[in-house]
Amino acid sequence: MKNEGMLDEIREALANDRDEAMRKRRVFRGRGIYKTETRDRALEHTRARIKAGITLRQIARDLGVNTSTLETWLTPAEREQTHQAPNVPRLRPVTIIGAPGAELPATTGATLIMPSGVRICGLTIDQLTAMAKVFG
Repeated sequence: MKNEGMLDEIREALANDRDEAMRKRRVFRGRGIYKTETRDRALEHTRARIKAGITLRQIARDLGVNTSTLETWLTPAEREQTHQAPNVPRLRPVTIIGAPGAELPATTGATLIMPSGVRICGLTIDQLTAMAKVFG
């Protein structure tokens, strides 16, 4: 597969640049590790994968670099696009554990708990979907 071979080449080039930087001790707080050509190839690959809806975390894992490294290479508009990729699920599975002695209200339907602690109880699937789109 052509794509897989290209990914392997980029991953190897990034690793070689890291190794060379460490041998020459030219690394200062993580800067100056990657050669411009290697970085440009990695960015080209990253941009194509973002358009395909792949998360930045997965792209970084595939390339063998930190997610924050890729984020610094992208423009602000590209970084924003990674947070709006259409195939990226926005909801995470959660487990609700009540505090000892606390009673949770009995409701029918879904309960949405916002990061701020606000609870919205009794939502239908349609309402929950609409809220996810708004707050996505």
